[in-house]
Amino acid sequence: MKKFVLAIFTLALCSAQLFSQGQRYALIEHFSNTECADCATKNAEFYQNIVANNLGDIHHIVYHPEFPSPDCVFFQANQIDNSGIANELGITDVPKVIVNGTVIPDGNELLTQTQLNNFLGQTHPLIFTDIILNPAGTDVYDIQVRVKTDGAEPPSDYTIRTAVIETDIPYNAPNGETMHFDVMRLMLNDYVGDPFIPAPPGNIRVHNYSAVFDPSWDIDNIYILSWIIDNQTGEVQNSGASNDPKPLEVSINDFENISCFGGNDGFIDIDVEGGTPPFEFDWSNGDDTEDVTDLVADQYSVTVTDALNNSQ
Repeated sequence: MKKFVLAIFTLALCSAQLFSQGQRYALIEHFSNTECADCATKNAEFYQNIVANNLGDIHHIVYHPEFPSPDCVFFQANQIDNSGIANELGITDVPKVIVNGTVIPDGNELLTQTQLNNFLGQTHPLIFTDIILNPAGTDVYDIQVRVKTDGAEPPSDYTIRTAVIETDIPYNAPNGETMHFDVMRLMLNDYVGDPFIPAPPGNIRVHNYSAVFDPSWDIDNIYILSWIIDNQTGEVQNSGASNDPKPLEVSINDFENISCFGGNDGFIDIDVEGGTPPFEFDWSNGDDTEDVTDLVADQYSVTVTDALNNSQ
């Protein structure tokens, strides 16, 4: 939550912005196989009960390793990345999910809402502000990932991984599944990822990629997912996607001090960018409008909340 504090006095003006951390998404890394009957049953419940009910709070990526069968069509499409990620994370059977680096134990469900809740409602100083996908030639695309340090950077060393994902692929699989969601198509700079050094507080670190996309992919269903991993613990610090709403940012656009001692003609005009409208405004003086007028000498703060309940 960010509060923007503005003090209005008779002879002097004092304004400050209090920085805070941004939303931390729960990254669900999901392992499946189109030849796995148990995957078909558990995946259907997972998509209906977890993915559909937590949009805006999670990111989801599906890998297809070679077990139980290397005949899985998505494994065949990218054997190196699917096998590499499974080996890197110690996955030896499917279906399986990992949330922010924590392996979820096998159960009747892939992931319960109670289990997921342990990873929701958190903040982190590393925020993905923009992930941009631009065509650069026939089936060639340039990708730019921008990560802002919002507040003090945590002391650790990191790896950033970035993937090309297809949102939904119709395919009548041997296990009975007919639609496949958030399929990993390609890991950029391979599955190992790249070293990530956080920018100084308030600044942005940029990572650039270039990739050739398979012409069989539906470009309208392609998006980019990126995430940062703590190399010491394996914990995913935060993630971002090119189809995320822009982070909610609030700034002071204009203000006016009171014209004389005891006056009530001060005003504050704020700008809201990013986030998901509609927005709610909660001013310290009780006002609920974006801008406030007829202000007396005092100190004022505002909290802006968007439709996804993000207060940034």
